[in-house]
Amino acid sequence: MVKFAIRYWTIFLFIALLVSGIIGSSLFAGWLRLSEAEQNVAVEIFSKVMTFPLLGLVTLLVVIGLLISSLFHLYIIPLHKLAEEIKLILTANPSHRIQKQGANEVRQLAEIINEIAEKHLEFENNLQRQIEQANLDLTKERTNLATLMSCVPKGILVCNLGGLILLYNQRAQELLDSPSHEKSGASTKGGIIGLGRSIFGLLDRNSITLSLHYLRGKMEEGDPAPISSFVVVYEKRRFIQIKMAPVLEMENREITGYVLTIDDITLRITADCQRDDLLREVTKGLQPAMRQIQQAVLAWVKVKTNEIEQMVSPSLVAKQSENVLEQLKIAAQQYSQPWADSGKGENVLASDLLLLLQNDIQALGIEVMKVNYSIDIKNGLWLKITSFAIVQSALFLMVQLVKRLQTQSVSLSLSKDGEYANLVISWIVRSKETEDTKREQTSESQEIEELVERSGGSLVWENEESNQHRGVQFRLPVTELDSKWDFQFIQKNRPVYYEFEFFQHPVHKHELDQQLLRKIPIVVFDTETTGLDPSGGDEIISIGGMRLVNGRLLHEEYFEQLVDPQRHLSSESIKIHGILPEMLQGQPTIEEVLPRFFQFTADSVLLAHNAAFDMKFLELKEQTTGIRFTQPLLDTLLLSAVIHPNQEGHVLEKIAKRVGVTVFGRHTALGDAIVTGEVFLRMIPLLEAKGIYTLEDARKASEKTLFAKKKY
Repeated sequence: MVKFAIRYWTIFLFIALLVSGIIGSSLFAGWLRLSEAEQNVAVEIFSKVMTFPLLGLVTLLVVIGLLISSLFHLYIIPLHKLAEEIKLILTANPSHRIQKQGANEVRQLAEIINEIAEKHLEFENNLQRQIEQANLDLTKERTNLATLMSCVPKGILVCNLGGLILLYNQRAQELLDSPSHEKSGASTKGGIIGLGRSIFGLLDRNSITLSLHYLRGKMEEGDPAPISSFVVVYEKRRFIQIKMAPVLEMENREITGYVLTIDDITLRITADCQRDDLLREVTKGLQPAMRQIQQAVLAWVKVKTNEIEQMVSPSLVAKQSENVLEQLKIAAQQYSQPWADSGKGENVLASDLLLLLQNDIQALGIEVMKVNYSIDIKNGLWLKITSFAIVQSALFLMVQLVKRLQTQSVSLSLSKDGEYANLVISWIVRSKETEDTKREQTSESQEIEELVERSGGSLVWENEESNQHRGVQFRLPVTELDSKWDFQFIQKNRPVYYEFEFFQHPVHKHELDQQLLRKIPIVVFDTETTGLDPSGGDEIISIGGMRLVNGRLLHEEYFEQLVDPQRHLSSESIKIHGILPEMLQGQPTIEEVLPRFFQFTADSVLLAHNAAFDMKFLELKEQTTGIRFTQPLLDTLLLSAVIHPNQEGHVLEKIAKRVGVTVFGRHTALGDAIVTGEVFLRMIPLLEAKGIYTLEDARKASEKTLFAKKKY
């Protein structure tokens, strides 16, 4: 209404000056035509009757002001509101009806528009029913897909070339969402995985690039359905096996994305290693015993009498013992072969291998003095090995060192040498080694070498001249990444979640400001607090948020957490939000909750109603938590002032009513966040009608509103 007041006074002053100017110029022109004597007479007469012309001028200006005011209230203001409400009906809320106000002509126009709106709504409903009928088969297919995906025992992720997650099943969420996240007490669905989120928050970018390089090469070689496989060490202790298949465009078979199948093979690897250890120990223990039996029997054959030979043939015993030895040897080879082959062709990040070795060696009670690696390793060096075979070989070596040399500490180093990487495990010799010990080590090294060779590597023993250090070197084959295949990426129940429109997103990264409001990933959030004065000591007692992706609220991906404010809760605030003090007892503090909420909002624009209020609470916690929310921010309060500058009231309930959103769950953090998100979705077409399409457009328009100047 301030805009209309300024316009009113501008018009009034212009007309007042115009009328005064016309009257004044007319009097001045007449004055010039009078003689001096006539001018003297006129002055004398005017001085006596001056009050009446001035009173008439004032009366005229008052009448003009009233006419202008009537024009504004009967026509101009109602017509502006009428225009806004027509846009509201056409773009956001077809069920909205215009209130009749203003002059009869305007009221009649509003009545006609309401009649047209009724017919428009009827048409929209008929069209919607037809669309729903047409989508019935598609819904059935999606249901079948959801059922199928939920039954798959492995995790499945589908991503576009930009690394944005388009589909995932519950198993993928279970495998890749860290159990540590649940310790915060937050009721969160979606976790790290979410539609429109980047896969590079979970997996190293180089591992994806390497696999895409491999798939592209296989396709050029004529393989119609190539699959790439690699293993990563997840959360420092878990082995995750990932297989990748390309998603191809139908016409020219270009790669538009990829499917990842995810499996936790930690238990399988552990069981394989334990069984292999057991088999090695059994065969190692049985062979000397069988040799002794064989020798005893051979000696027995020479001395026994014919009577004993009649009871049991010593030659038969000797032959059978030799057969047992041979069978044990064959069994050991056959058992180890599938285990060795299962990991062939796996790509393992060198830094992951070092981390795994360090953790497992320390678990044996052996201190790792230092870990050295070159710049190549820091930048991401990939090895094509069976990673757990190398680990098993190293651990077997460590056990022998503890038994024979009482080694208490070792050092690890890894460096690139052409097509190989040299992994060296070295230790300090505590006492002078005897020739027998060295011979024993040589025997042990043969067993270690067999294990290493099965993984595609080689082993050599190294001695320094001082004879105070000894080490084992593993030469491991390196996987080189051809830069010409390097893809550019965007840095940005039985549930199955999908959003396939992300396949259309550009691969190259654009500034977030230039992205469409309909497409940007958003986290809409709200807080409940102990009061309305953040600077005066009020605290957050609840945070709720929900992800909004590709113009759709994801009700399955939300964040909701009560917070212990560690201060008194006033009865006035309890009446608003209904949260009782006993409900907050035992809840985490804001210092525990904010890191998890910050992770939930990663790579997203923040959206809230009256966002300055909520952001002030978060800002005041920067020093104690070290967390700063620097994401772009949108505010439905400011956006409402942009699209409806002539409407009265911009509280959330009134905005929701205008755009046709049903309000529920008010004054709960998650409930308010849901309402805010739905209101924002209804606002998008209204903003586009004003030429506001991108995040930058919305931000700049918001900054021009009077509400943007409000501070807390």
